[in-house]
Amino acid sequence: MTPEDYGVSSETKASEDSLLVGNHPPIQLPLTLLSGQNLVRGTVVGRIDKGAGTIGSGTNTGGGTCTGTITLGTYAKAGIYKLKCVSTASNSGTFIVTSPTGERLPDAVVGTAYTSDHINGFTINDVGTDFAVGDTFTVTVAAGSGKYKAFNSANTDGSEVARAILAHDCNAAAGDKLASAFVHGEFNSAALTGYTAAAGLKLQEFGIFVKGAN
Repeated sequence: MTPEDYGVSSETKASEDSLLVGNHPPIQLPLTLLSGQNLVRGTVVGRIDKGAGTIGSGTNTGGGTCTGTITLGTYAKAGIYKLKCVSTASNSGTFIVTSPTGERLPDAVVGTAYTSDHINGFTINDVGTDFAVGDTFTVTVAAGSGKYKAFNSANTDGSEVARAILAHDCNAAAGDKLASAFVHGEFNSAALTGYTAAAGLKLQEFGIFVKGAN
């Protein structure tokens, strides 16, 4: 397979000589670069592993609702977040919130907009009959596409986690492109695009070591 088959340039650039350093043999694997991007060799990329969040409800005694637009926090996970009423009061109540992996998050209080470092944006509303212990709602975070995009710590779709380093220039401006990325090796920080100290710590967890970084 040629470089063009991966949507990359076959031109050799001087910067390629300085990207790889050290004694760890680099390992490359194919990945799909999300459309709308035109990235250069050495760009730090992350994987889209979380999608949109949607609200669902159980068969409840209470007549209340759960409404809002879900936004994701830094630690959001794909799967089902469970909201369960554990205490009640007239026109109020408290729901425990658990993540898809069973982690207990801050409680949700009826009438108060919910915030956490996992999910945000919903409010449990008191309507008609009061809630009863055991009433439930859910927030489902869809799985992401598994495609890759430029790393950005402000993202919340999974690409805020640095996972790989693009091995060649890749122009996916017009559509998704198969690309090649380094998933192991030692790299020169000065030759990377989008690199931060926080990205370096995460890359190291995946076996990617960055040299020359402060």
